[in-house]
Order: sequence, then structure tokens, then C-alpha cells
Amino acid sequence: MAALAALAFAAPASAAPLLDTTVSTLGTHSGSCFDRDVSSGTGVTTRSATVDEAGTVTAQLTGDEGDDWDLAVLESDSGRVVAGSAGFASDEVAEGFVLGDTTITVRACRLAGDGDARLRVSATPVPETTEGIWAPKLVNVDTPTREDKTRLVSLGLDMAEHGGEDFLAVVLYGREDVQALKDAGFSYTVDVPNLTRVGLRNLQADAAFSRTTAASGTPTGRTTYRRLFDYNEEMKELVKDNPDIVKPITLPFETYEGRRVHGIEITEDVNVRDGKPVFLQMGVHHAREWPSGEHAMEWAHELVEGYNAGDQRVENLLETTRTIVVPIVNPDGFNVSREAGQVLGAEGGRDAEVGDILLRYSDLAQIAAFPYEFWRKNCRFITDAKGGRCFGQQPSSGLAHAGVDPNRNYGGQWGGPGAETARTAQAYRGPGPFSEPETENIRSLVSSRQVTMLLTNHTFSNLWLRPPGQRASPETPDAALYEELGARMTAENGYSNVKGFELYDTTGTTEDWSYQTAGGFGFTPEIGCLDKNEASGGCNTGNFHGPYREAVVREYRGTSVEAEEEAPGPESGGNREAYFIAQEAAADPETHSIVTGEAPNDAVLRIQKTFQTDTWCSDPRLAQGRPECEGEDQEPFRDHLESSMEVPDSGEFTWHINPSTRPIVAQDSGREPEGPPSEGDEFSGSPETTTPCADFDTEDPSCWNDHPFTVPDDSATDNAKATVRIEWSSPLSDWDMKIFVDSDGDGSSEGETKTELVATSGQGTTDFEQATFVEPDLQEGQSYVVRVINYAAFEPYEGTLSYGGPDEFEPGEVESWRLTCERGGEVITSQQLTIARDEQKELDLSGCARRPGPGPGEGGGPCPRDKVTIEGTRGPDTIRGTSGRDVILSHAGRDEVFGRGGADVICDGRGADEISGGRGADRIHGRRHADFLKGQQGADRLRGGPGPDTIRGGPGEDSITGGPGADDSKQ
Repeated sequence: MAALAALAFAAPASAAPLLDTTVSTLGTHSGSCFDRDVSSGTGVTTRSATVDEAGTVTAQLTGDEGDDWDLAVLESDSGRVVAGSAGFASDEVAEGFVLGDTTITVRACRLAGDGDARLRVSATPVPETTEGIWAPKLVNVDTPTREDKTRLVSLGLDMAEHGGEDFLAVVLYGREDVQALKDAGFSYTVDVPNLTRVGLRNLQADAAFSRTTAASGTPTGRTTYRRLFDYNEEMKELVKDNPDIVKPITLPFETYEGRRVHGIEITEDVNVRDGKPVFLQMGVHHAREWPSGEHAMEWAHELVEGYNAGDQRVENLLETTRTIVVPIVNPDGFNVSREAGQVLGAEGGRDAEVGDILLRYSDLAQIAAFPYEFWRKNCRFITDAKGGRCFGQQPSSGLAHAGVDPNRNYGGQWGGPGAETARTAQAYRGPGPFSEPETENIRSLVSSRQVTMLLTNHTFSNLWLRPPGQRASPETPDAALYEELGARMTAENGYSNVKGFELYDTTGTTEDWSYQTAGGFGFTPEIGCLDKNEASGGCNTGNFHGPYREAVVREYRGTSVEAEEEAPGPESGGNREAYFIAQEAAADPETHSIVTGEAPNDAVLRIQKTFQTDTWCSDPRLAQGRPECEGEDQEPFRDHLESSMEVPDSGEFTWHINPSTRPIVAQDSGREPEGPPSEGDEFSGSPETTTPCADFDTEDPSCWNDHPFTVPDDSATDNAKATVRIEWSSPLSDWDMKIFVDSDGDGSSEGETKTELVATSGQGTTDFEQATFVEPDLQEGQSYVVRVINYAAFEPYEGTLSYGGPDEFEPGEVESWRLTCERGGEVITSQQLTIARDEQKELDLSGCARRPGPGPGEGGGPCPRDKVTIEGTRGPDTIRGTSGRDVILSHAGRDEVFGRGGADVICDGRGADEISGGRGADRIHGRRHADFLKGQQGADRLRGGPGPDTIRGGPGEDSITGGPGADDSKQ
């Protein structure tokens, strides 16, 4: 809390304007804007300014739509690039660090178009601080049990996403972090005493590697880490040089610092909207994990260069799949992390001693070099206000780090274990599911494509993770195939092929949404642990961004020590070969579904579905009895999947799609009870010692009280879960709890090991602890012991033991796509498509050959303008009626319209809308598009329009009439 208070109340440094001007130039520039020898001339213009003190320089350029500008900020004397931006259009944001009184040159290069642009430049000095310098450390925290791991994650520290059987790695940024571990009773060993020093050594190693290596052996031969502008410039070059197989994509949501997220698509005939399966490669959800972006970018070059060289394997991939590469998902965070690392490698003397290394300008060393290089999250304001900025107000300092963890913000099962509610926690989940532009971008991408396989690269651990991310979640319906796919990939790199929760529980992660919702397979490669310490299980070499030769080149090529020693084959192919296997799996019919048929060659086929996706605590199967859901007001949210393809000139189509039923609803859950649960029991206890033990894992019997119990085994009852809760009078005391199987039947927990441990609870600063365990950990007739630990307690406690029956049986669902055939922008036919994984169906779309008839006129109809009481906009609206009688008219967006109490009249607009009546006798009218109309409690009148509507009556005596489209109507 002290760190949070200091951060929240410190006055942030204010930006000083340096330039605000219009720039123009004759012609366009054909080369790089970032080369030292570029001067003003055709397509290039420059401006100069002076920065008075150490801090950041921010340059923003805004040009005309359709133009393409790049922007570079350089030290005038040395030509060193301070910052750069090379987006795909004319809006650029470049930010980087300067090391003191510096004259800068701002270079604007117009690559396409003929318009002028506005250029603004400002400088933000390093904030004043009186804090002592404390270098970040990587430590291994002792977590011998799964419950210890869960408890450690809940502290909100910076989890390194690396660990072993008995430990998890954590980054400590200051004394507050050390105290948090101490207060929670954790012990640890220091693995890397000074991450910044290691970072400096890595940069020095990169420089030496770059000087002595002409080409690294990766597709590009790079020898040092890319900066943000390098990625975007390279992708533009790939598009420019290979227009038939590479095209640019820009994701729709702008980041808080004003950047757009860019990527490329790679396939034969790339501009054709075909039906190929999509393979998605992503990097840098977490800002400091630089190798993850390098791997994704090298894979793009692998495909392009291999295709141009006539490599048969690559040619086959581009013929049968579409690859999307988004190397930097989190550009704001990556830019500040990467540019801080760049400062550490700056040439010249270093005249300030910081720990064991020398850096110029000690203030900058403290504020920039230490916290920002290890930035993890995005850059949302620490107040949770919508917006954000990385530099100047919210350094990465463990317990006081602003931003949202993008890989805890995805909507599926958002807000559960392993995702923190504290805004300063490194795994902060955000204020709501998909609250962040970074995750909204990937949601938009996956929802609008048939992504049959994705890889979201991270560092570090030498793990290849797959869903589920939570131990409490049911096994996936594709578990066997999922494991087999992972095994084939990890056979090439020596990584461990494991489920996500086998590292520790996480929720709100990429694949736990993308797989469970969209149905495509997905994995998280945790790249590196480059030189494993067999004694500690930690890493001797490598961390979030280890030496380039190790973390990128050797991992990619399969020449790392781990790949050569652990990969079972005679020759390891590294991540390069693992990526080949993943992309070939994307094309494998076993991993998805296929529809074929004939349709007019001017038709567009579209599949879509809309449904409610649960968060962790809105799913009753997961939330019941879980303390983290107490007080939570989570609700399901609306998800929509929609993608399309163009029928080729031949009229014969093949479309590779994901199965119509979401994996999360495909399986049966729960079971029928065989009787009521047994009656529970009560117990109580007091501290046995006046000195609190302050050790959750103590083996001193005087530090705990034991309460044995046996689960009743009665044919007339059914006990599927047990909940133990203890309460005391105030949060000033701190009791903790563990529950063991009583393996020797002596009624004592002494001598029981982690093998017998079935549940724990150790929250701290509360007046209760609660733990639930279920089948198969719970067995009727088995004896257990509750160990109540005096962590820091002086008050007695009261305890309750209660039993519960099985979760209510819910049979697996079968869902359908709604498939439409459109011509000239009008829906001609519609049908429900139910298809499973590894299934192929031939469709009859002969009805799509007819032309659409005229639609209804624009007369007043049931919703004349002079009678309308609630009217939507032309965007996507959510419209709710009043308790009285409403006449509601939506417009062109994809709207959600809800009647309420009166006998409402609801008229659909031109969008594909979802309309529900209220409690009155409502009149609901569809229009041109594929609408979903649903009656509620009254005697409703539902009328479809010309589109292919889905119409459902409610409990009342409804009148249902389909329109001219191909409707699906049911009372």
C-alpha cells in the first residue's frame, strides 16, 4: 500500500511542447526513414529542437487519409535513432528516451500520397524521486503444493510465468515486494540478483554477436532485437515486395497512446476472400517478452522467403492455409520496454554508479532503466480511467505497476483464479472482460476469421501450454487430440507439453477464450529457459529477453542446449519446426470442419452466431462455493462470430471452418444426485500459543489445531463436495487453513504431505477462510483433517463443515452456425449448419441462384416516424424500452433491442438485429437482414422481414409469421 500511495500522489512530470507545425515535402521517399544518411529532399523533411534534460521525447504526426508517413527522432550529433514510428498509414507516434541536454532532429518521410501533415513534438523530464535505487531481482519462491502456488499468485506480485514442481519465479522490484512475501510466510532463493545488470550483459552480448556474425541463421539473419518501428517497416516491405502473397492488416482499436496494431496476411492470391483455414501467429502480449515478437516475425519471413525460393513444403502451406502474423499485440508497453533497454546499450561513457553497473545520469537509470525495461502490462491509467500512458507517472515497480495484463483480460472465464482485482497487480484483469484495446483487437480478429490454430508466443519457461488454464475447469472435449498435437510440436524443441494450470491457475487468457468460444486450437509457447540449472530448476541464462543468440536464434533453429538434449528425435528442429507442425495442423481436416458445394460465382457465403459467454463468476458451475466470487457482480456478455468467403469463378467452393458447437458447452456436466447431501458439522478452536507462527507451511504442531472428520458413506445420501469455513471476530487476527486426507487414520495432520493435501485457504486481512473440495478429491467414507494454522491470530474461531450434492446435470449442447448465401448485398438463402470437428458436409445452395425480389417500401408501416418514442442511431445500439408502451425503431447497426413492460411495437432497422419483447403483448417486425426475433411473456405478434430470420415465441399465445426470407420459426 505504501508503494501505491507514493505512486498515486506523486506529481507526474508534465510534457513540455517543443514543436507544433505543418510539414510538407515534394514527392515520396522510397527508402527507410531511419537510416543515418537520409537528408531532406524528395519525400523527406526535417525539423530540429533541443531537449533540456533526461526523459522522453514524443513525436506525433497526423496526415491525410490514404497517405503513408514514417517518423524518426534522432540525436543530431550522433545520428542515433531515439524513437521511430512506421505505421501503415499517416498517423504516427514515436517515443523514446534521451540522456540529457540533447539536440534532436525530427525526420518525417512521406512514402505514399501527396498531402501535408501536422507534427507535434514534446519532451517529458524524468520525475523527481527520493527513493533509493533497488535493482529488480528474479527469485524462486518455494511453493511445494499447488495451493501454495495459488496463494502466491494471489499476492499480486510480478509472476515470471516460469516455475518448477516446488517453486515459482517472481520478479521483485523493491522492499514492498520483499515484505509481501515475508508477510505471507514465503521463503525464496535469489536466482538473478540484478536483472538490469543481466540486461546490460545481454545487450553487450548482442552487440558482440552482431559484430562477429554476418548472418544468424534465422530467415532474416538478424543479430539484435527489433524496435517497434523495425517491425512495422519490415511488414510494409514484405507487402511492397510480395503483393501477390502478402497484404497488410490493421486491427480496429487504437491503443491508449494512439498507436494502431498492425499485422500481415500471407497466402497465395492473398486478396481473394477464400475459404482457407487460418493460422494465427502472435507475439508480445507482455511488453518485456521481446523474443516472442521476434519468433512471430521470423516466421513471416520463413514463409515468404521459402515460397519465393520454391520450397515445396512452404508452397503447400501457402496454397492450403492463410497465415496472419501480429508480432506486437501490445505496442505501447513494448515500445517503452524496448526503448528503455535501448538506453542501457547506449554508447559512450557511463558516469553514474548504480548497483554493480555504470550508467549515465543516475536519475534516468533509476526511472527508466530499472522499471520500464521490465514493463509487463499495457499502459492504462492506474486510476482505471479509460486511457493511459506508460512513461512519467506509473513505473513498473512490482506492487505499484499501472496497466492491465492483456493475457488476463480475455472474456472467457474472465475474473477468476490467477487474475487479480488490484489495479496495481501485475496480473490485473482489468475493469471488465475485453475492456482493453489490445484484447478487443484480437477478439475482433478471431471472431471474423476461421482460425483453426493459433500460437500466442510468450517467454519464458520451456513450456508449451494448452487449455484449460484452471484446475477447476472441466477437461476439454478435444483433450486427446490437443495433447497429441502439443506432443508433436514439443518433440522438436524439448519443451514440456502441459495444460495451462500445471504451471499455475490463470483465467482470462487468450486460448481459454479463443478455443472455448471460437473452437480453434491454440497454444502458448513459453520460449526459453535457455540453460537450465538442474539443482534449482531455474535458469542460468535467459529471462524475459535474454541474449539474442540464445533466446531467438538458438530457440528458433533448435540449437539450444534444451532442444538438443530434451527433444527425442535424432535432430531437433526447434521452434521453426514446431511452427511448421502447428501450421500443417491448421490445414489438417481432423482439427476442424469442412463444407463444400456449388453456388453462383458472384455469391458471398457467411456464417455467424451470437451467444452469451460466461465469465468465471457468472458460470454457476465454477462460482459455487468459491471465495473469489463472493461480492462479485459478474454477468455473461454477448459474443458474436461472423466470417465470410467469396465463391470462386468455378462456382465450386470449399470452406474450412470451426465446428458449430462451442467446446465449452459440448460436454455433459454434473450428474443426477443419488440422494440429499449429509448434514454438516461444527467445530471451534483458539490459539495454542501466544506467539503467532507467521508461517503458512510450518511443520510445528504447536502452530495449528487439527479437526478430523469422515465423509458419511450412506446409500441414502450423496456427497459430491465439502466446504469448510472458519470465521473470527476481526481482520486483526489471521488464521489460515489446510485440508488433508487422513492417510494413517490417526486424526492428526502431522506427517501428512502435499500428496494428501486437497484444499487450502490463506487470504490474509479477512475475518474468514473457506475452502471447497469436490470429487474425485472427495470420497465418501474417507477421513480428512482440517489444519487451522495460527498465522497471526489472537482470537478464537468458529468453524462449519457442510456437504453439497453434485452440480446439476446439464447435457451437452449442440449448436449451429447460421449460414447465408448473399448476392448483390442481399440475403438469398439461409440455413442452420450443424457440423462437428473432423466432419465434412456438402451443402445444397441451389436456391441461391434466384435473384432477390423487391423489399418492402419505405412507408410508415407499423412504426411511422411520428409515433416513434425511442429511436436508435446508425451505429450498433443497445435499446431498452420503458415500463410504458413504446414504439421503438432501430437503424442500420447490429442492434440489441429489449422491450419492457408495455404492449410495445418494435421495428427492426437494416442491421442484423437481436430483438426481444417485454412482458406486454408486443408487436415485433423484422426487416431486410437476418434478424433474431423473440417473444416474451405476452401474446405477441412476430413478423419476419425479407431476410432469413430466426423467430422464437415466448410463453404467451403468440402469432408468428415468417417473411420472404428463409426463416427458422418456432413457437
